[in-house]
Amino acid sequence: MSRKEDFKKYLIKWNNTFPYDRWYRKKYNIGFNSKEHRALCQIDIMLDFLEDELIEESKVRFKERERKRKALEEGKWLADLGDTLTEKERQKLSDEINLDDFDNIQFDYGKPSTSNNIISNKEENG
Repeated sequence: MSRKEDFKKYLIKWNNTFPYDRWYRKKYNIGFNSKEHRALCQIDIMLDFLEDELIEESKVRFKERERKRKALEEGKWLADLGDTLTEKERQKLSDEINLDDFDNIQFDYGKPSTSNNIISNKEENG
């Protein structure tokens, strides 16, 4: 195996062992194995990465909160989510509907039926 292949394997192993190291060096323009690089602490590098990630997530949450606040002010608080069911889920729901369940629905159009009255006839009369 050549020296070049050995270096490649070393770099791959390094980057697998320290996954945030390359990101950090790119961010701060630090060369691999330079004096500055050798002085770095991998925990500090990881914390720097996590801080950046946290700030980005916070920005996204803030923008979403602002979008929702603005939509609420404009009266657009009911979002059109569209059809969220897949074709398979729609078919399953359709297959589970029993049309016979709908045959016995009775509409009184404002007249309460005696079987559903909360107050019994005895209480009404006296």
